[in-house]
Amino acid sequence: MVPDAAAGLDHSVAERDEVWLGGVVLAGITANHCCANTARVSGKLLHRVLFALDASHTFDRPGPDGQIVSADELSRITATNLHGEFATTVSTRHLHGLQGEVVKECTHPFGPVLTERAQLPESRGLVPRGGRTERLVVIKAQAARVPATRTS
Repeated sequence: MVPDAAAGLDHSVAERDEVWLGGVVLAGITANHCCANTARVSGKLLHRVLFALDASHTFDRPGPDGQIVSADELSRITATNLHGEFATTVSTRHLHGLQGEVVKECTHPFGPVLTERAQLPESRGLVPRGGRTERLVVIKAQAARVPATRTS
């Protein structure tokens, strides 16, 4: 999600409050910018925020000392900063068994970080060459209901 996407969630909550009673799952590019900021803002708006670290991505970055901090290390640091304060960090395997339905979607232009690194999603076929928009999707998910078994 883009950093300001969480601001729109406040309106979504007012429109369909039942969607948010169980919380929200965040994932995307970039984990240490957009996802982290959205988690912080969402944590103030919603009951529970889950950050799916293994469904998110970030990029290597130079630190203030000029040393490169790897994407893996940035992801780990981001998860550490969010976990227990703004979100619960989970892996996608913890999300299995959910039934989902798209309740809202929109398209936003890439932010500055993704614009600068657009070759990655292009090279993976996630956006067309020259494409500079991303699709944001809000999915309502519930635990699958298992029919009660009868015993004789």
